[in-house]
Amino acid sequence: MTLRIDNTTVNIKKLHEYKNSSSRDLIELEQFFHNLEKFTLEGIIPPTFASFEIIESLVLGLELGHKYTDLLKCLPHSLGSKTVAVPISILAALSTAWFDYKKSPTLTMGRAFQLKEKHTGKRPAVSKMNSLKTDRYYARQVLFEYYAAQNSKQKISALDAQVKISEDEKVSFSTVKNAYTKHKNVLINEFLKHGIINIKSGQ
Repeated sequence: MTLRIDNTTVNIKKLHEYKNSSSRDLIELEQFFHNLEKFTLEGIIPPTFASFEIIESLVLGLELGHKYTDLLKCLPHSLGSKTVAVPISILAALSTAWFDYKKSPTLTMGRAFQLKEKHTGKRPAVSKMNSLKTDRYYARQVLFEYYAAQNSKQKISALDAQVKISEDEKVSFSTVKNAYTKHKNVLINEFLKHGIINIKSGQ
């Protein structure tokens, strides 16, 4: 089913509550974990890549003050329910090495993790996940901009919202448009799920 944002109504209070909610991190983290699961099942990224991404996200979540139990609830059910308690310093060491590896275009995993590695090779998994995060961010900002204006006297179109976000973020319009087109259905469903918007009656 193709969703159109002009076929929805907005609850402006819930939009602002969601946008500024401290639990939004957890909502977006759950979505990110499910993307990792999907890409792993499709063979786009290896399970090891997904595992390091999860470790990094869990450590970051703890640093931001989220409860460990709340972070675990964000994980896909396919990973199972069995857990093991390990010192956070172990996870932090892996997370730091993984972060260093991702942010450097030349650092090999062997160097990042203080291991030996002969070949660096290309890193499509890193590029894929970085693109996903960036595109979802732009698409989400477009929806925030569009829906926030619906209860004002100066309503805007989805196109207007895309133009504004491209200007605000200082990126090309095509970058924002492509991101919005690719991810709007997922994000509109997310907004529906959290009661931020509702399908107009009769649609």
